Amino acid sequence: MAQLIWSWFTTALDWCTADRVIALATIVYALVTIVMFFAIRSQAKAAHRQADIARDAATAAEKSADALINSERAWIVVDDISPPPEVLMPQPSPGPLMVMTFGVRFKNCGRTIARPTDGRIRFHTVETTGGLPPIPDYGAKGDVHGLPPGRIIAPNQTFGGGALLEETMLSHEQITAIKQHTLSLYFYGFIAYRDFVGDDHEMRFCYVYRFPTGLILKGLDKDEFIPGGPEAYNQST
Repeated sequence: MAQLIWSWFTTALDWCTADRVIALATIVYALVTIVMFFAIRSQAKAAHRQADIARDAATAAEKSADALINSERAWIVVDDISPPPEVLMPQPSPGPLMVMTFGVRFKNCGRTIARPTDGRIRFHTVETTGGLPPIPDYGAKGDVHGLPPGRIIAPNQTFGGGALLEETMLSHEQITAIKQHTLSLYFYGFIAYRDFVGDDHEMRFCYVYRFPTGLILKGLDKDEFIPGGPEAYNQST
């Protein structure tokens, strides 16, 4: 009997020891799993931080390169305009046929060359109430005073352009309408060009004739062409 009790006791003790070992192993495994989870998460966060740093560095480098290119690129601007000396002058009848012209001088204000690729200018009247359409209509593809595609414009170099009045000369009725501010006279166009790295740009300009209203002190309210028109007519890229 004593032997049987001792055998049962040792067997129970062995089972208890096995349970403890299994429990301890389970706890150790769980702890290792938790440690590995936090280690992997920490590594993932570090990798994300490194990726963010690399992305920020690449963005900064790109912005720096863009800023450098913009500081060195060509910039075509309107340097001066040459309106007709007598705007409100009708076509003489009888007399020789006259044509009203409007000239403009462009300039490369950048630090590197520009290669004009296209350019068009229009000079015509528009009903004041309707105004110019929101999207410019520059007409058929053409050039600016025969400016050949691919011509190189050096820094600080100027070149000219211009247009004829599409109505040739103003009639008496048109002159009266301009004085009454029911008819407007616009001069507008664009120059497309390519910079030294091959990027394309476009400079748009627009001027409108302002007839004195008589509401300002005499001598200060003069007739002249001033920048005007919708936003789409006055942009530079």
